[in-house]
Amino acid sequence: MKVLGGEVAWQLPGRSSARELELERLEAAKESMEAWRYSPIEDLDLAAFGGVAKVPDDEAVAAALARLSSLGGADAVVVIGAGRLVKAEPASWLAVEEVGAAGELLRQEEEPFLSLATVLAPARVEIKVAGSETGRRVAIVMVDDGDGDASHGWLRVSCEGDVTVMLLAERRGTSLGIDAIEFEVGKGSRTQFRYYVNSSPQSVGFGHLRYRVHQDAAFDVVEVASGTGYSRLRTDGFLVGAGASTTIRSAYVAGARETAEFRTFIWHDAPRTTSDLLYKGAACSNGVSIYSGLITISSDGSGSKAFQTNRNLILSPEARAESVPNLEIKTSDVRCSHASTVGPIEEELLFYLQSKGIGREEATRALARAFFAGMQELSETEYGEIASALDAKWDR
Repeated sequence: MKVLGGEVAWQLPGRSSARELELERLEAAKESMEAWRYSPIEDLDLAAFGGVAKVPDDEAVAAALARLSSLGGADAVVVIGAGRLVKAEPASWLAVEEVGAAGELLRQEEEPFLSLATVLAPARVEIKVAGSETGRRVAIVMVDDGDGDASHGWLRVSCEGDVTVMLLAERRGTSLGIDAIEFEVGKGSRTQFRYYVNSSPQSVGFGHLRYRVHQDAAFDVVEVASGTGYSRLRTDGFLVGAGASTTIRSAYVAGARETAEFRTFIWHDAPRTTSDLLYKGAACSNGVSIYSGLITISSDGSGSKAFQTNRNLILSPEARAESVPNLEIKTSDVRCSHASTVGPIEEELLFYLQSKGIGREEATRALARAFFAGMQELSETEYGEIASALDAKWDR
């Protein structure tokens, strides 16, 4: 990491000069309009979020911890509220502290809200986890609960060994949450990140997941968004060591007046690296699903494999989905693919089930649930949350 003009930027191999960084920023600026092309950002009244976020009360934390228990529990729990460390369970393999972050900035020209997270966060919460052969499970609970309040958070997690990190992001009422989340996955480590978003329809969330994976390490992500409000998550993954790998499995449901937006940027900057992305979303009522992604394989990424898929299920004439996957390949000897689909449930499948005596409404709901059932990485509880979200948002 290098400081340039008061800004903090992650340096990738082969991109160390200030001039090269500036050229990248100019390119990013030219793409800034593209970054917001499909987003209904102009419909948001951000001036409504003028209040200062408060630390969540015991009842809100208890509700989040109860949800955590249903997802399998953890060996240790860290609670963050209003961007501050509220509670951390002591453990010999876990270190948690607040770090003053004033003056530091993770710059992202086309994502100004993500830069704000690092500027306005009251502190950066840093977590260091040392895993083991049997693995460790750490749960992080972040709760925003307010009426017109805005919170800014900055979380940095370093992982060694075999580690599972669960992050529950709860946004209640009319609240705005802007969060930057960073992961550093050490050489030979395997980190599983399970990210749960449950937001009220009136909430707004801008998130930035940024991670680096070193030699022979793996970073595997499972995202479950059962309630989105207006939610925009950008993911930047940097595979910087030979043999590094990452997978992302994302399941989400957008209901009435909800927008679920995902942007992914994966960099293969070392040989024999692997990425495999699958985003599956359902849009009900007038919900909106948006996905855009870019996988870049640099000149140092020979022997790499990259797969990017986005599937969208449209369950209402008023629902909408946009899908824009992209690849940029700068070397040979690679295996890459990208695919996307947007559409309703196939009439042939509905006809088949109806021919077996199943009503059209029941058949439609069964096929919508089956759309997510093929995601083997989802646990039974995680799949149940998505299925429940489908039922709850179907007729709204």
